[in-house]
Amino acid sequence: MSTKRVLVVYGSKHGATAGIAEQIGTSLREDGIDAVVAPAGEVRDIRGYDGVEPGWSGRLPTESGADDD
Repeated sequence: MSTKRVLVVYGSKHGATAGIAEQIGTSLREDGIDAVVAPAGEVRDIRGYDGVEPGWSGRLPTESGADDD
């Protein structure tokens, strides 16, 4: 069985999301997964990964597409 390779990609203005992405990468590595953590602006190709885990700060839009306030 080959080791799975996962890209943890993130967007971060102040570093908090980057820190969380690093923690996710560490947890994946502890579980035997080859995890690569990178800022979204540096990712040019996701081929070669078995999975991609995106992360960002902020809120997701609702199903209607409008932000909840």
